[in-house]
Amino acid sequence: MRLGKQGNVGKYQVTDEMERRYDLLCFKEVDCFDDFLKKHFGESALCALYGRRGASSPLCKTKEQEEKVLEIAIAYYPQVNEWGNQQSLQLVMEDYKVIG
Repeated sequence: MRLGKQGNVGKYQVTDEMERRYDLLCFKEVDCFDDFLKKHFGESALCALYGRRGASSPLCKTKEQEEKVLEIAIAYYPQVNEWGNQQSLQLVMEDYKVIG
């Protein structure tokens, strides 16, 4: 999902090798990250990432496209997110590359 007035922050759900889920935030070059995904995984990668499906969105044509798993290596640092009275761990993206 895109956040911010200009949609310049990306927020994604990621899973590690132990199947733990985290929020991953991208504060810089979100459009470049989208271009990287399209180049290496195709247009359906954006569907899997942003989950847009239906007649109004050309990205996701099928449920399988929407549920596609993208495996990439991500360099990040942990950060504590405080919202209201709750704290949670989130990851902030620094860099990324194709695995393999």
